Amino acid sequence: MSTKNLLEDGTVLTLGLVGAVAAAGALAGRRGSRAHGSPSFVPGEHGPLRSPFDAKGILYTALRGLTEDAYWVLLLDRANRPIALERIGDSLEPRQVMRLAIQFDAAAVVVAHVNPPGGAGSPSLADLRATRALVAAGTPLGVRVVDHFLFANIGVAGEMWASFALQGLLSV
Repeated sequence: MSTKNLLEDGTVLTLGLVGAVAAAGALAGRRGSRAHGSPSFVPGEHGPLRSPFDAKGILYTALRGLTEDAYWVLLLDRANRPIALERIGDSLEPRQVMRLAIQFDAAAVVVAHVNPPGGAGSPSLADLRATRALVAAGTPLGVRVVDHFLFANIGVAGEMWASFALQGLLSV
């Protein structure tokens, strides 16, 4: 089940079952503080993703300026069109990502780790293991993992990003 909120500036923010604290933080972030962050993502605004660069552009725009270490998931329909962007917390739990994919009837997901502790220069061993577990969890459900991005310092000096798909790191 998702909740759609129309904010003062006319932005539609879709929140899934990510918990009251995350939802409250996201709404608070939209109104001022970016401590918990809030994506500027509007469902239906984007066409199908054709490359990792398309996904990067959507995520970069939605997540720039966020300051905390957190994972986000961009959920895609069968035509690779973005249908929702959800904060999934401070760890990548395949079960939680697949729960959201089922909830939104998503055929694919793109994961983004914003401000990882090791930066975005290269994926950590934990990042690789979590991504492999996510790919393995999605396979029997028919949910593809299209990419996993690392973003550090989005929208500020010294920003960096990495794409698992571009580096060939999405195999099980």
